[in-house]
Amino acid sequence: MIYGVISDTHCHNWSTFSEVGGDYVNNRLQIILDEILRAATEVKKKGGKYLIHTGDLFHVRGNVSPSVLNPTIETFKKIVEMGIHPIIICGNHDAEFRVTNDVGSAINALKSVGCDVYNEPTMIRAPFSDGESWLFIPWQPDTDEFMQAMEVTMGDSSQPVTLFCHVALDGVFARLSPKSIIDHKQLLATYPNIKFIFAGHLHDHKKIDKNCYSVGAIAQHSWGEANTKAGFLIVDTDSNKVTFRASRAPKFVELTPEIDVEEIPAMVEGNYVRATLEMNESEIKDYRKLLEDYGAAGVSIVAKPKPVTRSDAVKVDTTKPLNTAVSDFIDAKYKSSPLKDAIKAEAERILSEV
Repeated sequence: MIYGVISDTHCHNWSTFSEVGGDYVNNRLQIILDEILRAATEVKKKGGKYLIHTGDLFHVRGNVSPSVLNPTIETFKKIVEMGIHPIIICGNHDAEFRVTNDVGSAINALKSVGCDVYNEPTMIRAPFSDGESWLFIPWQPDTDEFMQAMEVTMGDSSQPVTLFCHVALDGVFARLSPKSIIDHKQLLATYPNIKFIFAGHLHDHKKIDKNCYSVGAIAQHSWGEANTKAGFLIVDTDSNKVTFRASRAPKFVELTPEIDVEEIPAMVEGNYVRATLEMNESEIKDYRKLLEDYGAAGVSIVAKPKPVTRSDAVKVDTTKPLNTAVSDFIDAKYKSSPLKDAIKAEAERILSEV
């Protein structure tokens, strides 16, 4: 049996590097929808029938624009018509309230085209096996509530279970507080019958353990996701093989002075690029054109002013006592001024007071 796993699509009218064409669809939204469709197509080519979304289909909590909702519904309608059965769990961005439920879930709209939607923890029998189950745990407000949802839903079941969830797993981002993440080893020790864990929520694909995966976002969505792995998964249950497919959406690429200039063309082509460099206005214009000629999908330049060395600058020996260094500075700076002695006297008074 083959199925696909996608996550954190964050369908939205994105602003950075975006535009709206004659079809009124945000181009970055369309890129995301194309990647969702690509995942479904890959599943179909492999002979699979299911595409599971592990949360955050939409981006803005409690407020989904029609120009986002309608193209998203149309995309999933095409997927269903392909013979692929989508299953979607509610992520924190899909929920209007603190908790996930039918009343406040934006993904309920996808039921209209044949998607299965889970806003509550739910266990079902896997469609390809009499002996395995699929467990869907949507977003839970904290780790204690997640573990409670696991306990209630799993019960004393000993049958093999594949867990699809929207939760912060350990081993993805080091900066996260231990209190906000789920320890996968503890989870597997508590429920040894878990066969696989596929977790959405953290926007970086990682194989955390032999059977535990952070799915990662379908595409990079912001500068904070530069250097993360975006894409989707193809799961083969017969061989227990999980394959990562990299996203074809533009990446967010940061250029710094340390990068070898010979590497820049390959890094830039087809991607959103931000360069932080010391430049004047004319240099910014030329460098922007260079990056565009390399094929950048979008360019942002953060220019830092070049350091200016003044011809009248006075060097100060910082190894000397402060009052001596200040006196030497005044002697050099105001050597021909009749006010030199008065300035030195005032400086001495200030230093003494300090």
